[in-house]
Formats: sequence, structure tokens, C-alpha cells
Amino acid sequence: MTTIPAAGMRTAEIRRWFRYGDPREVSEQLHDLIVLAVRGDPAARLAHLAVARTILEAEGQDALALEAIDLAADEGGHRLAALILTDPPPHAVFSRRAIRNMRLDESMPLGTRKWKATLHDRSVLEKLLGDHEPEVIRRLCLNPKVIEREILGIAARRPTTSETIDAVAHSRWLDVAVIREAIIQNPYSRTGLAISLLPQTSAGFMRTLRNASEIHPALRDAVTELLSHCTWQRRRGGIDARGRTSYEHRDRGAKGANKTREDAVLNSHIFREYDIRGVVGTDLDEGTAESIGKAFG
Repeated sequence: MTTIPAAGMRTAEIRRWFRYGDPREVSEQLHDLIVLAVRGDPAARLAHLAVARTILEAEGQDALALEAIDLAADEGGHRLAALILTDPPPHAVFSRRAIRNMRLDESMPLGTRKWKATLHDRSVLEKLLGDHEPEVIRRLCLNPKVIEREILGIAARRPTTSETIDAVAHSRWLDVAVIREAIIQNPYSRTGLAISLLPQTSAGFMRTLRNASEIHPALRDAVTELLSHCTWQRRRGGIDARGRTSYEHRDRGAKGANKTREDAVLNSHIFREYDIRGVVGTDLDEGTAESIGKAFG
């Protein structure tokens, strides 16, 4: 897991890139970035995770910028950029009224539950893990006494609400591969959120997901599209769930063609202008470019 300050810095620079870059150039560069992320490039995956966070948190000026990039992606035929900016409704919907009908133990006032979610008493926290209130879940995700297995249970829980899953996605736990995979697989997640996280997963995971029964048709289509770009997989194992990979090509004949495509992307103006293995806009000022270079190392 990357450190929180570094992750925050990457997200801030991606936000500036979205806001001030030319939408046509951004959509093209975003497409190329996703191709690299799907193929397991470590720097591209870090950059893409910052992109996913920016999309998740977008509002106001950022939301308007994403709309412009989405339009440019459609017009320019940059399919992967347009893909991760789509936001169809969840495959399954569970209403707040239905949650109340489950007779969950929410007898404590919301304010009390929110306060208790910040405590370090394990016996208290365990009673709150089944809560469906996003504000309670958000505080549990921030609590250092809550462990990965418990957050995984919240992300995978069914039935639930998309707001509850969003609370997990907005937290530091989005940096954990198994949490991302649980969010993607949960039919109650926002479909747009699930699609935006797909480039972080392995080809094997996506193949399994494509055959799952409870996923949105748009998510299945997104998986098919992304798999068509996985040309650098290993014959056995591929890219694992945590992004570890060995660039071993399928056969000798494919190696030359794939290497040519790799060089074409890495030598494009995205990477060449500032000599970084991340993604930058060509219209960014010198100070922004320098800070992005530091963020992506």
C-alpha cells in the first residue's frame, strides 16, 4: 500500500491535470494510461488509482471537467477513457426502507453510533460492523482498531446500499487489492465505481468476473474491452491481484509486436515531455509538471 501523503499528492495532481489539461489530449493520454495499467505497469497502476479516486470524489468544477473529457473521449474514439467515465446505475438496489424492515439493531441514535465508531473498544466496534449508515461506516474505516478482514466484510456484504460501499471506497482501504475486488464484485456497488477500478485487477480476475451471474451488463462489457488490451500476460498466472507482474510475452512472434506497442506508448508525448512514468497534460505549467514528476517518481 502506498503511503497516504504520496497517494494524496498523486490525486491532487491528477485533479489539476483534469481541470486544466486540454480535454482532447487528456482523453487520449488517459486511454494510454489505462492500457499500461491493465498490462500491469506499476507506475501506471499508481497513476490510475489516483485517477479512480479523482473520479470518485469529483464534484463541482471537477465534475464539469470530467464531462468535457468524456465528450472528447467519445468524439476522439478513446474508448477506455470513455469507459471508466461511464456511471450506469447499480446492478442491484437495496433501499433504506428495506434496511429498516430487516430490524437491524440501530436502536442507538445515529450520533451515538457515529461517536462509538471512533472508539478503540473492540467489543463496541464489532457491534457496529453491521451498520448500514454511511457516516458510521466512514468512521469505522478511519478507525485504526478495525482490521482488513472486517472492512472486507463490509465491502462484500449483500444486501447493502451503494452509499455504504462508497463510504469504504472513499477511505484508505481502497488501496488494498482485495477490498477493490470485493467492491467490483458486489452488485450493489455503483457500476461506474466498479468499472473505474477494473484496470487495477488481474486478467484472471476479470475472466472470472465476466462469467459471474450477478454483474451489470455494462461491467461485463467493460471487462471484455479491457481484456482485449491484455496482450502482455504470462501464459501461466498473468498479472496477480496485487499488481505483481513479469513481462513475459505469449510467444516469440508476439514479443516484437508487443514491444513495438509498448515503446510507442512510453515514447508518446505523455511520458516524453516530462520524462516520467506517470501521466501529465502537455499544457501544464512548469511548477505543476515538476510536482507531478516528484509524485510519480
